[in-house]
Amino acid sequence: MEAAEHDSAMHKQWLSEEIDELRQRMSDTFMRELSLTAERVMEISRQLDDKINEYMKQSARTS
Repeated sequence: MEAAEHDSAMHKQWLSEEIDELRQRMSDTFMRELSLTAERVMEISRQLDDKINEYMKQSARTS
């Protein structure tokens, strides 16, 4: 595997872990707030959307 491919694979792995962490944080925050529209839940949701979009762009580049 070339260095660039390795870096890309590592970046995708990091993004995947970040996405999982944000999903868990959003779920935990929802359970505390009991509202999907609570500001903190919405903030984490936006961060999660950004990371998912970044992951999808990274996946498209490596396909």
